[in-house]
Amino acid sequence: MIRFLIPLNQRHTSAIYFYIDNICFFIYILNNQNESGELLVNREDEALEHFTHKNRKVRVNCAQAILKTYHPTGLELESELVQEFKQYGHGKAPQKYCGAYFAASFLLETHKPDKMEDFDTWFTKEAGSRVCKEIRKGKKLNCNGCVLHAGRFLNDVFPVHNAS
Repeated sequence: MIRFLIPLNQRHTSAIYFYIDNICFFIYILNNQNESGELLVNREDEALEHFTHKNRKVRVNCAQAILKTYHPTGLELESELVQEFKQYGHGKAPQKYCGAYFAASFLLETHKPDKMEDFDTWFTKEAGSRVCKEIRKGKKLNCNGCVLHAGRFLNDVFPVHNAS
């Protein structure tokens, strides 16, 4: 039985919650439209698929997954830039930063430098640090969570419009 339709923030336009055998289930309905009403594509799941290798033949790390998914011009996995980012996964980015953070920072600094400070503040708050080892030690986010969180920020900065 559906109990309530709850309006939430801009990201989650509403939520439905219901009970089955005294267990509460929430369903979030995402707002996938911009101010003009155009449908937008959420790509954080695509980035996570690249990272977790789900339905993919090629294995990539967190930095490569973010770069491949969000580069504004689109990149093939075989591209030189994606291959260069192979060295930045597993906490091996400069300053031992999280690879997802490093790749997102690279994209922002290259294409939208005015968004970098916002991203840095947001990611650090969500993950607890920029440093991979500290993020994992703090257990606020795991590696999948870092890819998803970096992706969520980039969705708004590099939107893709749905073809339908």
